[in-house]
Amino acid sequence: SLDLPSAASAKTPTTTNAAAAAAGYLARQLAANDNHLVDLYQGKKYADDGETADAVLSLDAAGVAQDAAAKATKWLEADATSYEGKAPNVYPGSAAKLLLVAVAQHVNPKNFGGINLVKVIGNDEGAGGVAAGEYQNPGDLMYGTNVLDQALAVLALAAAPGASPSAAAVSFLAGQQCNDGAFQVAIRADTTTDCVAA
Repeated sequence: SLDLPSAASAKTPTTTNAAAAAAGYLARQLAANDNHLVDLYQGKKYADDGETADAVLSLDAAGVAQDAAAKATKWLEADATSYEGKAPNVYPGSAAKLLLVAVAQHVNPKNFGGINLVKVIGNDEGAGGVAAGEYQNPGDLMYGTNVLDQALAVLALAAAPGASPSAAAVSFLAGQQCNDGAFQVAIRADTTTDCVAA
């Protein structure tokens, strides 16, 4: 007798391309949750905008599943203020991820969900009296930023058409580098002393 595939397996596409396989997984996760990713905490699902943005950027980098990426981008636009905050209290790392998504998906970064992402990130520079070149949410000086957020903001502004990070922002980020070449997560106000080992 012939060993025929079941109807279910016959409908499931297969690939030997690792990027396509990973993209297919991400696309299915996005589709299963109304075009965004979720976290499960104590039995409840919560939208995860940051991971959704990461998924869009991953799909874009692989050059696959662009329909899923476009749908997730629209979801991110609709939820933008929930994720990044509302001006003037904008989280620079969140806004930077959205700016990277806008650039990758060819969406106007100056009108992403009604937000000018280039402007709000620029407004975060030096906000709340922090150091020149540092990006900060002025409404959350304790948890509003870290070195990863600084790097995302510099990268996003460098990638956005017609925008660029200031020399002070680049210098501030470079100044956060530890003596061994690594970076610690927390911002170091005093860069004359070396990083604290994790």
